Amino acid sequence: MIVLRHSRWKNSDQYQDIPIQVLTRRQWEADREGRFSIGAGGYDVEIGHNSEYVFAISSRFNAGDSVKGWKEATDIVERNRAANAPHFGATIAQLGLGEH
Repeated sequence: MIVLRHSRWKNSDQYQDIPIQVLTRRQWEADREGRFSIGAGGYDVEIGHNSEYVFAISSRFNAGDSVKGWKEATDIVERNRAANAPHFGATIAQLGLGEH
């Protein structure tokens, strides 16, 4: 897991993190086929890949809309996913999970 954190984040003033899962292609395919689950709910959405790894994010990463910057974090994820389109599935917004 790689966690991107806002530069202004503090224990007393938290901003939305962007947690990126790093999986081998074998792990990703096993998850897609239902042989094991990598998430604790929501959909795991591919945001990029290379020849060895798949980078994914849970559709629920921004579920806490009381955290500062959740909308900004969602926009960042969507812009980066769009740069890797068209071979990815539905966006977080299309799944109805981007607005709270």
